[in-house]
Amino acid sequence: MELETFDFIEFEEIDSTNLYFKNNQNTPYDIVIAQFQSNGRGQADNKWYSSKSKNALFSMRFQQKIPVSHYFEINKAVSVGVYNALSKILKTQNIDTQPLKIKWPNDIYYYNKKLGGILIENALIGEFIEKEIVGIGLNILETDFPNALPNPTSLKLIFPDIDWNILEIIKLIFEHIKREMQTLKPPFYSIQKELYTLILYQYGVIQRFQFNNEIANGIIQDVLQNGQLIVKFEDGETKAFNQKEIVFL
Repeated sequence: MELETFDFIEFEEIDSTNLYFKNNQNTPYDIVIAQFQSNGRGQADNKWYSSKSKNALFSMRFQQKIPVSHYFEINKAVSVGVYNALSKILKTQNIDTQPLKIKWPNDIYYYNKKLGGILIENALIGEFIEKEIVGIGLNILETDFPNALPNPTSLKLIFPDIDWNILEIIKLIFEHIKREMQTLKPPFYSIQKELYTLILYQYGVIQRFQFNNEIANGIIQDVLQNGQLIVKFEDGETKAFNQKEIVFL
């Protein structure tokens, strides 16, 4: 596949690719790749599991000025970029892309299983986000997951006969995210929101949720610029949820 030339630094082992950018702000590279992370992280300090040299573990940095109140627009842009890249990869293999979705707030799903995750960390100056670090973990060749993980999968488990190239996948994801981040400004907010809605896991269908020790069926209506998930429940009430306040059952 034809790709732009891009500069990156790769480590056989590192604590965390996101932490690399935090601790090396003057590095000339805009992407860091690891074969293994000793302290890989997911959202809200969750640990990220990965065997050495089996998966795509990388971080990118960008400098887009976004109001803090609109921070989730960054997540939407990154999610659309990830989806577009993976969709292109799957289509080249004549694979159905319909099951590929982004689960709020930061998971990459194929059917009902987790294929990867996104971790975005922002640097603030006043009321604006000035710099973004985007970390991605994507399960490519992993075939043996710990039993404690609820629903993991990988491209190799789903499509065992395909020879997946980790670096080529990283390159394509980087180019697509870069494209979306460069257009991250009004009026493109509305365009990216429309695209994000189309790829959002369980959007517009009845889904069982757990929240505040309650279990109820509801339908996802929207995701706001501040990241809140809007759900309308069967009793007619509509509620807004922050991350970790609601669980998909």
